[in-house]
Amino acid sequence: MISRRTFLARAGAVAVAASFPVAKAFPLDLPLGFQSFDLNGPLKEDFQGTLNRVAGLGYQWIDYVWVSGGSMSGAEVRKAFDAAKLGCPNCHYSWKALHDEYDQTIAIAHELGNQSLICQSMGTNTKTADGWKWHADGLAELSLKTKKDGILTGYHNHPTEFKEVEGKLPFEILASGTDKDLVKFQLDLGSVAVTGHDPLQVMEQYKGRLFSIHAKDVKDGRTGIAVGEGTLDWKALFAAAKKQGLMNYAVETGAKGDAAWEKLGKSFEYLRAMK
Repeated sequence: MISRRTFLARAGAVAVAASFPVAKAFPLDLPLGFQSFDLNGPLKEDFQGTLNRVAGLGYQWIDYVWVSGGSMSGAEVRKAFDAAKLGCPNCHYSWKALHDEYDQTIAIAHELGNQSLICQSMGTNTKTADGWKWHADGLAELSLKTKKDGILTGYHNHPTEFKEVEGKLPFEILASGTDKDLVKFQLDLGSVAVTGHDPLQVMEQYKGRLFSIHAKDVKDGRTGIAVGEGTLDWKALFAAAKKQGLMNYAVETGAKGDAAWEKLGKSFEYLRAMK
């Protein structure tokens, strides 16, 4: 007999899979998502309307950033996702939510149908190598708990993780200080590139540690553009991504305001043409 937690996790996964169209997204044989941070403003103004509109662009799932203390429950948010026919296999939660409010947060993760979750960093502890080792220890401890609850622990990088601290890259500290099977990474390719590192090389170096990628383009050292408008070699990057065994991937443009809608639309069309 399976436990209630395992049952809930499996039920969530089935519900997520059922929400995706039969035809998979492109250029990877996976549903294509979008990062909710691009639409923070519209989501606050009209949550359901924004979800419906972005689903209308063709996106199939939402890489959601959970707002602790928000006015909607996990069940209410999931209902809105379902109404827009958007899955939510992955969600970002704060360090505090996952370490100090674990039981409440993992219940929300199950309500949303998460197969994986992102633990955000604690910004006040990112200035030293020891601070990043503290993060690695916290992720390692968290991963043991989420494994029992049927959800993978993940970490999403920003440019910070690829800027040396006391002669070491924070990303390397996180990777070396955690179990390769229990803690995996959602690699934001644009955030790697803006620091001067080659995202293709990073993907090859950490092959087997990635469960997801964010497609974010870069031009003149800046983001905020559509995928395909920058200088990243997307054919090469997606060819490498196919070898990673990814669970999902999502577009994140970094664009602000009304420009986010334009960039999300152009990104989707560019990726569709790549197939």
